[in-house]
Amino acid sequence: MSLDHPTLRVLIVDNQDSKLALPQRLAAQGWQLVVQKLDALDPSQWPDVGIIHIPAPNQFDALNAVSHQLQEGSYIALCSKQALACEKIQTLIRNTFHDYCEDTVPTQRFAQSLERLLSESRPRIEQLTTPPLILGSSTAMTELRHKLSIYGRTELPVLLQGESGTGKECAAQWVHQHSSRRDQPFIALNCAAIPDNQFSIELFGFEKGAFAGASRRHQGKIHVAEGGTLFLDEIGDLSQTSQATLLRFLESNLYTPLGGSHEQLSDVRIICASNHNLDEEVAAGNFRLDLFHRLNVLGLNLPSLRTHREDIPVLAEHFLNQHEPQVVLDRSALDALMAHDFPGNVRELRNCLLRAAVNNRHGIIRDEDLGLSPCDQSEPATQTLTQYRNRQESHYIRQCLKDCQNNVQEAADRLKISRSSLYRLIEKHHIPLP
Repeated sequence: MSLDHPTLRVLIVDNQDSKLALPQRLAAQGWQLVVQKLDALDPSQWPDVGIIHIPAPNQFDALNAVSHQLQEGSYIALCSKQALACEKIQTLIRNTFHDYCEDTVPTQRFAQSLERLLSESRPRIEQLTTPPLILGSSTAMTELRHKLSIYGRTELPVLLQGESGTGKECAAQWVHQHSSRRDQPFIALNCAAIPDNQFSIELFGFEKGAFAGASRRHQGKIHVAEGGTLFLDEIGDLSQTSQATLLRFLESNLYTPLGGSHEQLSDVRIICASNHNLDEEVAAGNFRLDLFHRLNVLGLNLPSLRTHREDIPVLAEHFLNQHEPQVVLDRSALDALMAHDFPGNVRELRNCLLRAAVNNRHGIIRDEDLGLSPCDQSEPATQTLTQYRNRQESHYIRQCLKDCQNNVQEAADRLKISRSSLYRLIEKHHIPLP
């Protein structure tokens, strides 16, 4: 799927002086945007759906001039109270817009309106789907979405590595939905949950009568994913025997179900993920080098949440908007979240917020409601030595920069490294600078 597919392109018309930061807020929700200003509209570039901010009644003339194009698409008017009080604006909305909402609503609320708009426009705009959820406007997450979109345009295998809870399956779904296989199945298989002697059966299936108790034919995941994408999660937990089985399939794309007599040719794209560092697993002899090279054609490391803490507010808003009745964070709770290390990453953040929301009786979550404590910030037991070193290095550099008020030269002097070396470490750990 190219980036100009209607599923991903959403028009955002924002006022020149708007303080809503509408494009940035929706980009952080994962939407691919066509951004224009109210004083420089170009309807020839408009996709079929979008949100148009009307901050004041004096915007009527600019929008009325393109009312025909507005009627041809499906657009939401995001209006100030002053604009909604204007009779001409009300008439324009009734005649040309699909829906409207006030510009004081949370980002997630009008993102949900946009999703409904896509769904309701489906008879006229074929097979529209919203993108998978990869939230955040930080440099790390923006680059992640960009790379995943590029990877989607190829047929090459993708290897996603990262700590537990960083969203590797969401990333795999993003690649699939940006690919030419988007209308075909996306099938996930958790390799860590399969006994070693069952892996080939799960992958290839079996014929009726293949073994005692095989009373009917069972289709394997490769057959179910035919034409689409097979996502193999926790690939690093495969035994040497299962690794050899997978390697043989990847080399030929041929397989034979257990009890079958004929080889079958498969057309699936393979995306794998692991929370182990497979380079280290190869060096330790736990993972086959030839299989690693087969899988790691397009490799990508997903950033841990502590390396893009600036995305915590938008993530928190999203998760809390999933809960009814609505609850909000006070400043102390947000500060506590921003200071926490989150060894469980986004999954831990989500569980923490939803737990606090369920137990909350006042509609406001405070820091004591989150249940975070120093012991929660202990290192995950499954991390490798390299992951531990990277976490400590990142934490120390962040603290040093904070003590030096983000003066890079002063921090480099204190760390006794060159300024260029510190910049490389800042980039490595995705540390934001003002």
